Amino acid sequence: MTMIQSTYQIDATAAIGKVVLKVANIEKMSQFYSDVIGLTLLEQSVDHARLGVGAQELLVLEKVSDPLPLTRKTGLFHTAFLLPSRKDLGNMLIHYLEAKAPLDGASDHGYSEALYLTDPEGNGIEVYRDKPKSEWDIRADGEIVGVTVEMDAQGVLGAADRSQTTFPVGTMVGHVHLKVADLVKTEEFYTQVLGMRLTSDFGSQAKFFAAGAYHHH
Repeated sequence: MTMIQSTYQIDATAAIGKVVLKVANIEKMSQFYSDVIGLTLLEQSVDHARLGVGAQELLVLEKVSDPLPLTRKTGLFHTAFLLPSRKDLGNMLIHYLEAKAPLDGASDHGYSEALYLTDPEGNGIEVYRDKPKSEWDIRADGEIVGVTVEMDAQGVLGAADRSQTTFPVGTMVGHVHLKVADLVKTEEFYTQVLGMRLTSDFGSQAKFFAAGAYHHH
């Protein structure tokens, strides 16, 4: 892969703070993200809800009066919540299985292990943990190669200690995936304007960008 980067680079410590979703049913969505997914409800009103871990805000829900129908369009594909450890991922997998959460799949991406779910209004969710960086496939040109294979579910479950059914302190929004109409223009924007680094390029299928040496933000 030819890694062409902008001369301007965004700060290597840049990360995602929170994600804001427009929702139709604020009560149903806030309950889902707190009771099922594992966030803590920090504040809720008739048209607004804030969720996070401890005092850290990670997700904001904003009620819209005339929501668009679910269609194949540009916008959010999923929000990915990064857990501190494999133990935490195992705890959440046990919780999701016992709560009969809408699990869509589980994958090993080489640099991470991930669970996939969908919220009541069709927004994708990933809950994952990063493997140690020594296990990532980092090439000489800076490309970080990912794979998509079956997750070792038994190994993840075996790492659990059943200490909690919510996200632990240290959880953050690790990345977001977006659906876009023009990958070339999108690459130009994220590299030349925002100064992010192209970390992996799947041509006409997908492109991954990050600040610093992360696999993708």
